[in-house]
Amino acid sequence: MGFVTYMFWALTPIKYLNALHITYYPDRYWATAVPAIIIMFFFYYLIAYMCLILITTYPLSDGGCITDTDKKKETEVKLGTMSDAKHSVAPWVDIPVEIASKLMYQPWKKAR
Repeated sequence: MGFVTYMFWALTPIKYLNALHITYYPDRYWATAVPAIIIMFFFYYLIAYMCLILITTYPLSDGGCITDTDKKKETEVKLGTMSDAKHSVAPWVDIPVEIASKLMYQPWKKAR
């Protein structure tokens, strides 16, 4: 109902509003200012939200991004441990960054 009233006020010429004895109404400036303010607030919210995420994210060099309190020492986890066939489910460990990088980004040699 409010939107219909807003659109009626914004789009109806003043002489028709006066004919309906509607003489007290805000300036027409607000017909364009209110939507513009709402749109700008929406964009401000998106930018502020993204900036807040970037500010609260730890840098990649921080240990909190890579490990947690249950981390096993790096000497306990090697590539051979990851491919161990004794267990059907791999043990719960944090894979060190060096090993993950080797597995994901190592240039594999083409089989001849």
